[in-house]
Amino acid sequence: MAHCEVLLEFSGFLVSPAISNYAKVRSNIFLRIMEKIKITIGIVGCGNIVQMVHLPVLLNIRNVDIRFLYDVDMEKSKALAESFKLPYIMDKEEINRKNVDCILVATPYGSREDLYKIITPQKTALFIEKPVILSEKDVQAFKDNGLFERSFSGFMRRHYSNTNILKDFIGSMFHKIKRITVSEGSKTTAVSKELSYQTSGALSGGGILAETSCHLLDQVVYMLPGADYKIDNCFIVYDGDIEVHAKAKIVLIKDGVSIPIEAEFSRLKELPNEISVDFGDMILKSGIVPGDKVSICLNSGETHQIDYNPFFAINSYQAFYLEWISVINAIKSNIPSVNALSKTFQSGLIIESLRDYSNTKGTFKRI
Repeated sequence: MAHCEVLLEFSGFLVSPAISNYAKVRSNIFLRIMEKIKITIGIVGCGNIVQMVHLPVLLNIRNVDIRFLYDVDMEKSKALAESFKLPYIMDKEEINRKNVDCILVATPYGSREDLYKIITPQKTALFIEKPVILSEKDVQAFKDNGLFERSFSGFMRRHYSNTNILKDFIGSMFHKIKRITVSEGSKTTAVSKELSYQTSGALSGGGILAETSCHLLDQVVYMLPGADYKIDNCFIVYDGDIEVHAKAKIVLIKDGVSIPIEAEFSRLKELPNEISVDFGDMILKSGIVPGDKVSICLNSGETHQIDYNPFFAINSYQAFYLEWISVINAIKSNIPSVNALSKTFQSGLIIESLRDYSNTKGTFKRI
């Protein structure tokens, strides 16, 4: 398919020929690994994220065998399956009869309970699009049903070049951090038919915190593993039962060091879409799309950009590719994955704490 070169030819985003050759070697190592591993996958949910990203990526990974597609909109799953020449099923109860290694769950958060009940008796791994965890109750349900250790979250930003460059800097210098600022937002009034579930708090998981903040909060958690947290402040704006704006102050505590996080997410106004880490004498800053480079901003006014890390992604297809490789290696070879639910659930608990603070303190309004 047309995506093949984008996915597997990493040299397209590199500057140095030496690094380019290194990245080609790394890509070929991935391919050699995949030649030895066969994995069977079922897909539940046939929306845009599956049509435009997951399927093109999976069909360009060797020895991936897609056994079925399923969607509650049966015509959608049939049409998609026929266009990619893949099998499909018309009844979700048939999932029980499909012996696959992994099921991709790409359905709205609030529609998954019945699916989890069907899957629980099996030993199938789950790769679940975000949001996955939004409460302690969710964590306990996954554990009680034996799903916690065999589930993976779709946080592909963990595979971005910029995220991992920031992580490397922070890992050795976290005790010098004065402040981390994260923000993402744009003034949005229309919701497409494909994303109409986002107008329902129950289906979407609540609004801006579940759909947007979970990615940025997960990036912070990923960059500072093992940190505890507390909520200093949170203000939420609701439109009906949907969160459309949230502004918060969170404190991460790691090895006795307290790191303030200033966070803002919005559908009501334009915000800088970025992560900023202030060390006092310099600021590290990056946008939130995979192709954004990390900038070092010195107090003198000088600004320098850091080149891409060839181990990681600078476009969405590469990020999804690396994410799937990570999950497949974990399922088939027991290689630890950064997408394991056991490593990604904390951002959901932070979201629950933000909501609890706002509700308890009354720091919210409805429009």
